Amino acid sequence: MNLSYKCNQLISGWEFQNRFSLRALGRPADPTRASEGMILTEAEKAAPATAEVRRKVVEALLSTPELKTAFENVALTQLAKKIANAGAIVSKGKTAQPPVAEDVLQDLQSEFSELVKKYYEQKSYPELFLLNKVMVTAKTALLYTSTKAGAIETCAAPTAGVKWAECTLSEQRANFFGTRGFLLSKPTSMLQNNNNYGRGGDTWQVLFGEVLMANTDGVAGDPKPIISCLNATQDRRWKIKDKGDLNSAKAAWGAISVPSYGKVCQGCHLNRHLAAASVIYRPFGFAGEIMVPNDMDGGTNGEPIKTYKDLNLIQLNRPANATGEDDRTHVTLADPASKRYEFISPKFFADLLREMDNKEITCIPDSRSPDDSSKAVKTNSLSKYVETLMYQNDAPNAAVRGSAAVRGLTRFLPSTFANSNQTNLEVISAVSSAFEAEGGKLLPMMKAYFQSETFACSGN
Repeated sequence: MNLSYKCNQLISGWEFQNRFSLRALGRPADPTRASEGMILTEAEKAAPATAEVRRKVVEALLSTPELKTAFENVALTQLAKKIANAGAIVSKGKTAQPPVAEDVLQDLQSEFSELVKKYYEQKSYPELFLLNKVMVTAKTALLYTSTKAGAIETCAAPTAGVKWAECTLSEQRANFFGTRGFLLSKPTSMLQNNNNYGRGGDTWQVLFGEVLMANTDGVAGDPKPIISCLNATQDRRWKIKDKGDLNSAKAAWGAISVPSYGKVCQGCHLNRHLAAASVIYRPFGFAGEIMVPNDMDGGTNGEPIKTYKDLNLIQLNRPANATGEDDRTHVTLADPASKRYEFISPKFFADLLREMDNKEITCIPDSRSPDDSSKAVKTNSLSKYVETLMYQNDAPNAAVRGSAAVRGLTRFLPSTFANSNQTNLEVISAVSSAFEAEGGKLLPMMKAYFQSETFACSGN
């Protein structure tokens, strides 16, 4: 964030109109069209783009049905894809369960932008993330259809000749953060060392625009005690350095192991709720499919689902004298009091999934009283997790809820339309004011950004 931003030179009125047309409508301004060439007087075209000139241009162009449609297909779509990190929804050369074809991934890249285009004038910006809806094509509807016990989903494909249709998400998927598109933009799972921390970090980035740093070095002092409601899970996993040696050096990766390790870890895993996120996202597999306990230990030999085993994401706990490949590097702190470790098995993963039946398996501590478990929001629900983060800055009688998400939007707007990873106080103030004055709607906040000096400054 640039706290000392000041525009030294505004571009001219006509340059501003052309810049807005290029970036928001996808083409240069056309002076031969009366609806465009006569918005500004000749004097206004030549003079610096004042606040009144910027307002006239934006309002005039978006009042034309044809250009408003262009705005939806260009600016609104680009912003939604940036927020959803759609460019990361690719195969990445990895096997997913179930496999996701390249043409299906292409449809998933537009999943959120299609929802935004449908609802951006009806719902507030925060509500777009909380809707239990997803837009599907004939190809992606199959990803939201399952008859597996414990993961039942039903999504009808669009009728013939229709590209997109709306589908109601299952209770487990809950909202945008449970959609295949979001989950596949960060293809991970509880079975990997990352343990869904990336998905928790991306949730934080979408809402607050803050990119969390991974792999920070150093313990930096003894950790503070973990609040009891976070400590409910048995996810105390570690990875040992020397295969098969329970006494060798260990690296933490479980939901509780990591924040128990040191204060540096707690900056993200407690203060930004990655510990809770790793539990909340636990039921979602590498490709965003819903996993159930029977997937882990329900085979005829008690073995996990084949794809994950083939990827070596689940390691079988064979006896010490067993033959055949077995990494035996993933362990759990079975008894914290005696510091006793043991190797994990598929049943361990099944038990972690069974934990999700407990409605208080994890919690989001109150930022004002982070050590008081009685004030924390206890949950096993993705919907409650996201709502708690979204509404945490709102006063009880707030006219518009979800102000926390404006923080993220003020970073996505410059990133999308000015190729800048910075925001500033002018953008934050303008967008926040529009949020409060216009019921949290996205279009007025986008207008506020486009009408800012920041957008009209020379060199941007």
